Amino acid sequence: MLVVLGGDGFLLYCLHEMLDRGVSKPVYGLHLGTVGFLMNGGDEDVPIEQRVRNAHRVSVRPLEMQATTRS
Repeated sequence: MLVVLGGDGFLLYCLHEMLDRGVSKPVYGLHLGTVGFLMNGGDEDVPIEQRVRNAHRVSVRPLEMQATTRS
């Protein structure tokens, strides 16, 4: 499992790195940045280990596009 601490940009960077390297493992994102709508909030009263254990699995597939020119 990969626990990403930071903001949305860092989470996306880590996901792209895993895709580029052919690595597939669960990722838990903990918001420590400025935006963070993709990340889990930081509840100071609950230890990170418990938050990861209680996390719900969500499958994410990157968007893919194919383009064809007239030529």
